[in-house]
Amino acid sequence: MRGDDRPYFHPGAAAKPGLVEIPGRWDIDDYTALAYTEEPDFPVGLDRISDYRTVEQNWRAEFEGYHREGLCWTTILHPKVCAKPGRLAILDGLFRAIVAHGDTVWTARCGDIARWWIDRHSQDIGRTPA
Repeated sequence: MRGDDRPYFHPGAAAKPGLVEIPGRWDIDDYTALAYTEEPDFPVGLDRISDYRTVEQNWRAEFEGYHREGLCWTTILHPKVCAKPGRLAILDGLFRAIVAHGDTVWTARCGDIARWWIDRHSQDIGRTPA
């Protein structure tokens, strides 16, 4: 799980492709950013959340890095975490930054990405790299 920065096949039976994994990232998961943080370490024992501006800056920086390297940038968004009135601005800023890249970014659902990966890479299963 989460074994690459691009989709990949899990091993399948008889040299056939298995399940396509589209790796999610814990560092871009809204739960880890907006539900808990360890800094500051006071008050002890109470949950704390990250500063909203910092979360947006971090997510934008991660997206820019993945885009620059041509990787598959994914995130995990939970409505109960990020779909709060004050937190929607984080998503708005993030999505505006992504859309600003125009045609150099493909925004898609996981099923579309999996089908695209299968169409382009299933013939490589069982082949030895040259």
